[in-house]
Amino acid sequence: DSESAAFHGNFHQLLQLKQKYPHIKVLISIGGWSWSGNFSNAARDDASRQKFASSCIDLYLKQYKGVFDGLDIDWEYPVSGGLTPGKPEDKKNFTLLLTEVRRQLDELGSEDNQHYLLTIAAPVGPGNIRNMELKEVAATVDWINIMGYDFHGPWDTTTNFNAPLFNTPTDPGDSSLNVDGAVQTYLSAKVPAGKLVLGVPFYGYGWKVTSEADNGLYQPVDDLAPGTWDPGAYEYQDIQKNYISKYQRFWNAEAHVPWLYDSATKTFISYDDTQSLEAKAGYAHDQGLAGIMIWELSQGD
Repeated sequence: DSESAAFHGNFHQLLQLKQKYPHIKVLISIGGWSWSGNFSNAARDDASRQKFASSCIDLYLKQYKGVFDGLDIDWEYPVSGGLTPGKPEDKKNFTLLLTEVRRQLDELGSEDNQHYLLTIAAPVGPGNIRNMELKEVAATVDWINIMGYDFHGPWDTTTNFNAPLFNTPTDPGDSSLNVDGAVQTYLSAKVPAGKLVLGVPFYGYGWKVTSEADNGLYQPVDDLAPGTWDPGAYEYQDIQKNYISKYQRFWNAEAHVPWLYDSATKTFISYDDTQSLEAKAGYAHDQGLAGIMIWELSQGD
């Protein structure tokens, strides 16, 4: 970037990308699994909600005008919490927080003659979904990005699929922990299908098992597999380059996802590939969903 450029670094690169491809919309996501600890305080009363909304808008939409087309709120999670415990009042306050952000975005949009987008990242676990006023939230946001992954992972003591499309009769876990179960929960709460975006993973999870039965599927865990950067977690490009040619691939026709198994090391890897993503894209189309969201681009192609 030249010294005369209005912005520098990533924000300037985004601005240049949008100038080259004017149809691209860029939102900045606020929060995330590691940074949701202060949402309860930000949402607790009118004054804090107004301050949160104005600070986001002042920084990202005014100071860096033209770079971003809206805000994505990623609170993981109201009430139940994730890394940080939540509070019972989070459920109502989350709705009020989004309403205030929407109000201030519309105020700015009326000045700029532009509609600024407001979206959220949303959970798939039934306990976390219950802690949102879904109908009210859906009326406030432009769309909801359902995080359709991490149904199972390194925290489990039995191997399972990271992101199964459907439940299987032999799954020993919660029958609602699958993409269809999550989507239908949102739809049954009267969230319009056209406001739901289905998240798909560009990564997988791996374990070492104690039993070779069923090629490692639904078996007791002995330890986490090595992973790409951290134990148990694999980027798709790593799976593609280093494991698909060496391990045996299996396909579950009920869950519509593959897995890899290596009998020599008793290693089981759950992941998504072109076949499973095609099935999920078809599901999103058949259900009338707004589209697909990817987590995340650096992990695959």
